[in-house]
Amino acid sequence: MISDQIKQNRINVGYARVSSHDQKKDLETQKQRLADHGKKFDNFEVIDDLGSGLNYRKKRLRRLIQMVCQSKIDKLVLIHKDRLLRFGSEIIFQLCAYFGTEVIILEEVDETFENRLCHDVIELMTVFSARLYEKRSHKNRKSLKAAA
Repeated sequence: MISDQIKQNRINVGYARVSSHDQKKDLETQKQRLADHGKKFDNFEVIDDLGSGLNYRKKRLRRLIQMVCQSKIDKLVLIHKDRLLRFGSEIIFQLCAYFGTEVIILEEVDETFENRLCHDVIELMTVFSARLYEKRSHKNRKSLKAAA
């Protein structure tokens, strides 16, 4: 049980994430929607992140998890569940429940199992394709530097 003193000092946090730099506009849209929703609460902060939903080492995601585990967050607000993590968000939600953080998802999507599976497969293919292209791109830049 969380003491009343700890509850008084807790903040409300909106978390926004996009996968790549070319989605910056979407990140700004998410941040604005979260900020608008956050006007309902007293102490509200938006944490934004840039990185794959499969990357569990993002600096701001780690900060968010640390804040949850220190009972610093009263409410965690997300636009979509997958903005937190593509896979494994349930474990974060369990941590939130354990430390008394309420999770609010603004756009819950009630998808069929088949649709969710299809989206997951496409996301995995996209992530691994991007990693492959990034590796090739890095190798090509290295070759160009060596040739110069």
